[in-house]
Amino acid sequence: MRNEMLRGHEAWQLLRAYACPTCSKSVGDLSSLWEHIDREVAMTPMPEEYRDTKVEIVCNDCNRESSDVAFHVLALKCSHCGSYNTRRT
Repeated sequence: MRNEMLRGHEAWQLLRAYACPTCSKSVGDLSSLWEHIDREVAMTPMPEEYRDTKVEIVCNDCNRESSDVAFHVLALKCSHCGSYNTRRT
């Protein structure tokens, strides 16, 4: 994986490149990508009206549902396995 900072949608393009086209599970260790997304989310505060918003997601990696995930416009993190390979339900 590249060492330089990823910008904008590059992180999501990289995620798609490392996700199975059939089952959508991440292929390989993407922990460095998750750490990058953690930093991007931390540097991008949500407007006050969205800060306490929770959403329901399903993780494509661990297949678990979460109903109390903090909404963020950049990414939704699985509270079970820490993956950002998620989708809203």
